[in-house]
Amino acid sequence: MESFTRNKYNAGTQNWAVVADDKNRLYIANNEGLLIYNGTDWQLYPVPNKTILRSLAFGPGGKLYAGAQDELGYFAPDGVGRLRFTSLKPLLPQQYQSFPDVWQLVEADGQVFFRTDARIFRLAGEKMSVYPATEAWLSMHRYGRQVLAHAKGKGLLLFKEDQWQTFIAEQSLPPGFFITGIIPFGKDTSLVSTIRNGLYLLTKDVLTPFTIRTASINTTQHFTSLTLLNDGSFMAGTYFNGIYHISRQGDVLDNFSTRNGMPNNTIRCLYADGYSNAWAGLDNGLALISYNNAIKQINPAAFNNGAGYDVKAFNGDLYFALSTGLQWVPVKEQAADLSAIPDEPRTIIGGLTWNLSVINDQLI
Repeated sequence: MESFTRNKYNAGTQNWAVVADDKNRLYIANNEGLLIYNGTDWQLYPVPNKTILRSLAFGPGGKLYAGAQDELGYFAPDGVGRLRFTSLKPLLPQQYQSFPDVWQLVEADGQVFFRTDARIFRLAGEKMSVYPATEAWLSMHRYGRQVLAHAKGKGLLLFKEDQWQTFIAEQSLPPGFFITGIIPFGKDTSLVSTIRNGLYLLTKDVLTPFTIRTASINTTQHFTSLTLLNDGSFMAGTYFNGIYHISRQGDVLDNFSTRNGMPNNTIRCLYADGYSNAWAGLDNGLALISYNNAIKQINPAAFNNGAGYDVKAFNGDLYFALSTGLQWVPVKEQAADLSAIPDEPRTIIGGLTWNLSVINDQLI
C-alpha cells in the first residue's frame, strides 16, 4: 500500500471521486478542484468559483464532466491542448442557476445526470432538463445502462422514457434505507452498499441481503462505496473502518486501514484500475492498494502496533516476536495467502520479545 497526503499532491485533504482515462491518468475530485496524477506528477485545476469538486465522470466526446458547489460543467483540452473548464450553468433556466453541492454525477446512454439535494439536472445534447425533488433526492447511481435515484418519500426511481418511474416504492424498502454505491455483480444483478443496512444484491426490482461471512466486523456499519476487482471479488469502503476486500461468497479477504498504512479510515470513494490496483479517496489523503502484491503489511489489533523482531513457523503455526509481546496464530493447511488467515493472533506473553529459535523440536 502507498499513501498520499496533501503534502505530496499539494491540494485539499478530502477526495470525493476518482476516475481514469485510457492513458491511465488519474482524475480526482478534490476539495480544491480537479487533481490529475500521471504516475509521476500532480497537477491541480480549480473550478472557476474555487469551490469543492464533488463528482466526476467521463461522458460524450471524452469530456470529463464535473460537479462542484454552485457549478457544473466539463473539463476538456482547448485548441492548444490546455485543459479548460466549461460551465453548463448557462443552459439552465435562470431560476435554477444557483444551487449547492452537485454530490453525484452519472453518464448513461449518452446523457449526463447531475444530482443536488433539491434537483437532478440532465444534459442531453445541448439541452439541460431539470427534475425538482418533492422532498429531496437522496442518492443517484448508474444501474446497468440506466440511472437509479432515491427520492425521499417515493423510493427508488428509474429514469425511463424521459421521466422518473417508480422502481421500488418507499414502503417496500428497509427502514432507513440509503444507498451509497452500486456495482455490477453478475447477469441482471448488482451489489448495493448502504449507510446502515449492510450490503444487498439487487436483481431486477428485488433486494436480497448479501451475507458477509464473518463475526469479526459489524455487517450493518456505514458502507460508503464499492468497486469491483478484476478477479470478481470487490472492495467496500466504510466510514470508520477503512476498506474490506470481500470475495463473491462473502468471505472477508483483507481489511485495509490505519493498521496497515492508510492515512485514515474514512473512505469517500473507491476506484479499481483493472491492473490489480485500487485507489481510495479518503477524508484525509489518498491510498493506492496493490491487492495482488505478494508482499503485504499485516498489523492486526492484537499486535498493538508493536515492532516486529522475529517470526517462526513451528508445528504448522506462526509465532511473532514483537516489542509488545509474543503472539501465536494457527495456520490452516489450505491457507494460500498467510495475510488472509481469518484467525486473530493470541498473546502468549507480554513484554519485549527479541528472538525465536527452534532447538530440539522446541520453540525457544
